[in-house]
Amino acid sequence: MTWLAQMSKSKLSWIALALGVVILFAVNMIGWESLKLYRFDVTENKLFTLTDSTRKVIADVEDPITLKFYYTDALGARAPAYALYADRVQALLAHYSSLSNGRIVFQKISPEPFSDEEDRAVAAGLTAIPLGTSQEKGYLALVGSNSTDDEEIIPFMTLDRATFLEYDLTRMVHKLSKPERKTIGLITGLDMRGSMGADGKPIPAWLIVQQMEEFFNVRAITSTAKKLLDNLDMLMIVAPDELSDDLAFAIDQFALSGKPVVVFADPFSELNQRNPTGLAKNGKNFLKLLSGWGADIAPDKVVADPQNSRRIQFSSPTGPVVVNYIVWLSYNDKAFDTGDAVFSKVERLMIATPGAITLNKDAGTRLQPLIQTGPETSLLSTDLMVPPNPLKLLNGFLPDDKTKIIAARLTGPAKASISIGAQSKPGQLVQGDVNVVVVADADMLFDSFWARASNSGGQRVIVPMANNQDLLLNILENMSGGAALSGLRGRGIESRPFTLVQGLQRQAELRYRKREQVLKDKLTLAQKKLNDIQSSAAKGQVVISDEDKTAILNIRQEVVTVRRGLRDVQRSLNKDIERLEFRVQMINTIGVPLLILFAALVWFGLGRRRRKKGPQDKAEGLT
Repeated sequence: MTWLAQMSKSKLSWIALALGVVILFAVNMIGWESLKLYRFDVTENKLFTLTDSTRKVIADVEDPITLKFYYTDALGARAPAYALYADRVQALLAHYSSLSNGRIVFQKISPEPFSDEEDRAVAAGLTAIPLGTSQEKGYLALVGSNSTDDEEIIPFMTLDRATFLEYDLTRMVHKLSKPERKTIGLITGLDMRGSMGADGKPIPAWLIVQQMEEFFNVRAITSTAKKLLDNLDMLMIVAPDELSDDLAFAIDQFALSGKPVVVFADPFSELNQRNPTGLAKNGKNFLKLLSGWGADIAPDKVVADPQNSRRIQFSSPTGPVVVNYIVWLSYNDKAFDTGDAVFSKVERLMIATPGAITLNKDAGTRLQPLIQTGPETSLLSTDLMVPPNPLKLLNGFLPDDKTKIIAARLTGPAKASISIGAQSKPGQLVQGDVNVVVVADADMLFDSFWARASNSGGQRVIVPMANNQDLLLNILENMSGGAALSGLRGRGIESRPFTLVQGLQRQAELRYRKREQVLKDKLTLAQKKLNDIQSSAAKGQVVISDEDKTAILNIRQEVVTVRRGLRDVQRSLNKDIERLEFRVQMINTIGVPLLILFAALVWFGLGRRRRKKGPQDKAEGLT
């Protein structure tokens, strides 16, 4: 090691600096490989941070899943918002793959025009956006498949779903990892599944049930049953008749086991004419179940909300009048918790004589309002609904200045609220985490409250007036994923544009657009001259002279020249923008590190000068 001792301090310093740079790159490479699972997310809404629910879904994946992300770079070049979104999609998919230890395979595919990749995209049913006047198309889609050839597709990842990106990705992974159709047990006191009319003709099942049966296995359970059916994935309870003690106990145990329960309770049923106030008369066990899960509903009160009421025609003693029926309500997204995935594509809901939900604090569960009124509301007795007098209700309305919760999600620990006999049954749960959605209205599920039927060409056509059906299907899909999907919420969109870059782009575009407009005006004028000459000849008004023939040739040549000029302008504009983007990328990737290195060298040099100057100053002081 004598050679080190013989080296000057200057050489040793430069060697140390070089070794430092090498070590820095080595640490970066090692960190890249070993710290893939750990990320530092500095975005405001934590857009790149996965929830515990998603991590659990990924951890439960057993068989291989392939996620193919189809993206056309040209789409992002023309619409920067799509480029940012595509970057986020890729980052999340790569993170899913890393967390799965290879069980989730992520592939990016860039479909070019007339390529095999584009053929596969078309065959998969993906949606493309035309890019300008060329034949090029833009793709932003996702295709997932598993080892048994089940397939899930997002044909085009629209920006309005950006807030639910993690939910959509996790739902796809969950469906592919557990592709079996879910089974729903339906308990109801209404004729939802159809019945036989008094005239002996069959009454069809409600439209909403027909839709459910397209996606789920729906199995009916009577209110007098002693137990639930086997192998149920979810329970749906809609305005039930009086529940037997045994059935109420089985329902409570089902909920305490963590399995999802969806409830549509109704203090006043517009559909159950034989027992419209059934919740107050024979809802003892039902109300006890709801309260045990954290939801108290006054069985003899309905919500009145004039500001969101529907106008109806009412036959008053003086004749027909159009009046606001303050217990038939119509709500838009201002009343919804739009951060919850159940409101995806839900813009309007129609609700009739709903109840109000309050939290039973003794239950210990968490209540998340899903649909909530404003303060200009009140609670009315169900006695006022029979017979209904909309005019009297409106004139006598007095607000209580309190918001009302019409639908809520209940989660967390709850205790058993139904017991049978003095001793517990073997395996009986005394507490557990529940996953329940409660809506304080059942009438909203009936056809006429959200859709209008018409006849077209001999066929019955259903025209939705509201998104009641969409809400139910969203709830069932969300809850069928258990706590994993119900724990996911939407997030904001992170968009912080480079205003300086955009300003330079606009300046460059303005410069070229002026030239482009001049050329377009020339092209229009030339084509007009050509059309005038040709149309005159076609009408036989003139004979084309040699001069006109020469003029036509010159005009056509001018048209070709102008079009070539327009293409050159467009190419120049694109080149300027690409050159600007390249400069920004170089500054980010090379300029900033070089600046840091330069600052380090300056600091290092100043330090050496101070160290050298110190002994000199001391020597001068001695002399």
